[in-house]
Amino acid sequence: MHDGWTYFVILAGSPSLILSDRTIPLKRGEVLIMGPNCAYGLTDKRNASCNIISWIWKERPQGFHDIEVENASHIRGSISANHMTRIEELHARSREETQSPDAFSHTILEGLRRELDGFLARLMTGKPTAGAATAEWRLHLALEWLLKQIGAANPVQSLCDYLQVSPSTLNRLFYAHLGCSPKEHIHRAKMEYALQLKPNYQIKEIAYLFGYKHANDLSRALSQYRRNPK
Repeated sequence: MHDGWTYFVILAGSPSLILSDRTIPLKRGEVLIMGPNCAYGLTDKRNASCNIISWIWKERPQGFHDIEVENASHIRGSISANHMTRIEELHARSREETQSPDAFSHTILEGLRRELDGFLARLMTGKPTAGAATAEWRLHLALEWLLKQIGAANPVQSLCDYLQVSPSTLNRLFYAHLGCSPKEHIHRAKMEYALQLKPNYQIKEIAYLFGYKHANDLSRALSQYRRNPK
């Protein structure tokens, strides 16, 4: 057992899941989410091999309301081979953030967890919506890019170039999901992050990080944001 929720995706092979009352044969594409109170093990035939990727998250999975949870202990489903690349990419990015963490890693990992939950829940309930999935994916990429490029010059145009979308498309994406323009979101993100850094860094250091020419410009922006945090 683990303290958190363990996600398994079988990429290759045919191992078996051992529970307290039965053994369940598995195959490529099967997804298991084991709760913290579920004792389990994995086994395989002699000389057999398999490839499994996994995550362990503290929080309970989100978005699986239409999927039966057996004995409130684990969730089981399957995904098609067409979606394996996306799953492997999410896993690789999760590993990257945990192996080389920085000040943004917690936020990025939380976004990856929500994305993983939504992606798996959509596939496991048989309710894929290509357009919605593409929009959510673009939004996630946009927010992740902005966190890592928070001091970029002309960030809106740079973000359009990164996503290969027009400014109007980016604007619609942000308004649809966040209720604001990309410029407004970037400004709020800078101000919130600056307030987090302020106790430990000089204002001129933060101003340099965020691409301000003068520390006074950032000080004025923070003062205005405190008065009207919109």
